Amino acid sequence: MNSWNERIEHHRAHVNDVQLHYLLARSTTPVDEAVVLLHGWPQTSYAWRKVIPGLSARYDVVAPDLRGLGDSQRRGPYDKTTLARDVAELVEQLGHRRIHVVAHDMGATVGYALAHQEQQRVASLVVLEMLLPGFGLEEAASLREGGTTFWHLAFHLAEGGHAEALTQGREATYLHRFYTDSLYDPTSLTAEDRAHYLRAYEAPGAMHAGFEWYRTLFDDARDNRRRVQERLLDIPVLAIGGAHRMGDRVRESLAQVARSVQGETWEHCGHYPHEEQPERLVTRLLEFCPES
Repeated sequence: MNSWNERIEHHRAHVNDVQLHYLLARSTTPVDEAVVLLHGWPQTSYAWRKVIPGLSARYDVVAPDLRGLGDSQRRGPYDKTTLARDVAELVEQLGHRRIHVVAHDMGATVGYALAHQEQQRVASLVVLEMLLPGFGLEEAASLREGGTTFWHLAFHLAEGGHAEALTQGREATYLHRFYTDSLYDPTSLTAEDRAHYLRAYEAPGAMHAGFEWYRTLFDDARDNRRRVQERLLDIPVLAIGGAHRMGDRVRESLAQVARSVQGETWEHCGHYPHEEQPERLVTRLLEFCPES
């Protein structure tokens, strides 16, 4: 158990040749249906602490530390097809017949791959603040007048370990922007929250694993384009963008890979809807996720 919610359990599972740490909150009514929460970078499963209690009133809730990050094993490969397979095997072990996938940032690339490959199990997909590789992310990171908020993609992709060398011992300095400038209201993350994330990314190998997530982006883009050629998602998809970050571009990206996409742009919200407006997110998810 942990200090921030006594109903949230910590577990470990060996799946797809890697050990994952995950959070589990059981619904008060036994169900074989779950909400699966997939964090982005630079966060961990801790990112969902504000929404898990509300969601677990109806569903089991599963929130893994994705491969390489948090308390999960740092072991490649880090392409999102592999990470999606990790999550699929975890859900299979837990025995959930039907899942609703909610994914943020880079975790959304995992979520899309999971929804595509597990079409019999995934009932809905919600994407928070992400443009998919192959469908908008590369263009958003391109050079243009006035600069780009996606400059870090090219930095993370640099070969030769340059990103690791330049951030080693300076993790707090480097990650400050992601935990401050990317929020509409920087106080949405407390000093304790920031310290939690920093401890996770100061751990040996954590920054390298995160950079490796990015170094597969062109492989991920090719995989995504292949998936679209095979079929569009035919499940309900909700795309949420912060008005002060990605906005409607989230919907535009997802509309290229799915038949039915609802798009919402939230005012007074930056890159972390789950941190900045958790109560609104819980309400919206419980409205959106189709009943079995």
